[in-house]
Amino acid sequence: RIPLESRWNIVAALAAHAEDVNDHNLPLMNWYALEPLVAVDRDHAVAIAESSPFPQLLPFTLRRIGADGSQESVNDLVDRLDRVESPDRAAIYLTSIQQALQGKREFLLPNHWNSIAAKYSRGMNPDLALQTRILSLTFGDLSVISGLREWVQDEKQSLPLRRSALQTLLQFRTEGIAVL
Repeated sequence: RIPLESRWNIVAALAAHAEDVNDHNLPLMNWYALEPLVAVDRDHAVAIAESSPFPQLLPFTLRRIGADGSQESVNDLVDRLDRVESPDRAAIYLTSIQQALQGKREFLLPNHWNSIAAKYSRGMNPDLALQTRILSLTFGDLSVISGLREWVQDEKQSLPLRRSALQTLLQFRTEGIAVL
């Protein structure tokens, strides 16, 4: 067995092989090589995953960071999201945060969340806005309820968006849901 601290260069080299992206086994083998390293150095693991052409490596790495659902892990994911510029990358980070909080209806507000919520909840991408509002509600921000209600009632919004907004309102047992 190769000691964990000696694996970084090997994992980085394997994760950079774009010609292996469509292989049936190698994408997961790369993840199996990277997974134990996430606990050793999150920053290094995320850097490898972000630079890799393997599309599942970043979501798997972020999910591993948030796997314990702790305040520290969620704060770490939120801090990383705060530095993301690409909407596609932001969606990956938001999904990872949602997965870390799955089953939790209340969670302490993470550092930097308010700036992230302002950035994505009113943006042009309705999927990012929905994910952001759901997380804001999880973090105790009840002000997003009115926006979710508006989406449910707005026939111009897509049906999947309206359905997700309604499911969120039902999940959080918001008052006045019967009027919708």
